[in-house]
Amino acid sequence: MVAAELRRMLEQFIDKRTVRAFLIEGKVIEIDKENKVCDVLPLDSQAPFQDVRLLPLSGSGGFGFTLYPKKDTNVTILKKTDTEAFLISCQEIESMELFVGDQFKLEVKNNGDCIFNDGSNGGLIIVDKLQQQVAKNSQLLQKIMTVFSTPVNEAGNGAPSVFQQALNAATQGSQTADLSNITNDKIKH
Repeated sequence: MVAAELRRMLEQFIDKRTVRAFLIEGKVIEIDKENKVCDVLPLDSQAPFQDVRLLPLSGSGGFGFTLYPKKDTNVTILKKTDTEAFLISCQEIESMELFVGDQFKLEVKNNGDCIFNDGSNGGLIIVDKLQQQVAKNSQLLQKIMTVFSTPVNEAGNGAPSVFQQALNAATQGSQTADLSNITNDKIKH
């Protein structure tokens, strides 16, 4: 009798600590990127699961990783309770997002676009091409500065040109940009 009672108590203890979860295959019917959830219709045509979390990996520090499946793609969700389910795999991805608090977000789309934060700063610069274009401007500026520093006499009276002296004074000691060390190799594209 003591063994049976002990077994019953142990089974109750284990049942309280055991989380039952089910894997369910379905199709995405709606995606809400703002709330990071989607609705999934099970392949066996039961009622759809609403608000399936797309953010299964998150910490208390406001960081995480989110996969956004394409609409109408097949997915597998893990259903933990009657009200809690989250995406664990998908056949096709629309985009994925890595974020750290409100300060950093990286979104990678299936077309190859990578967007840092909200993308409002435009695209990344191709440093080699920028340096080539700036080198052209630097050469032009150097030629202009050489002309400014070369004495020019006024036509007719042979006096030094006042305009040329003013330009020379304004640019004397100026240097063109040094772009030899402007690359950060930690971010590449």
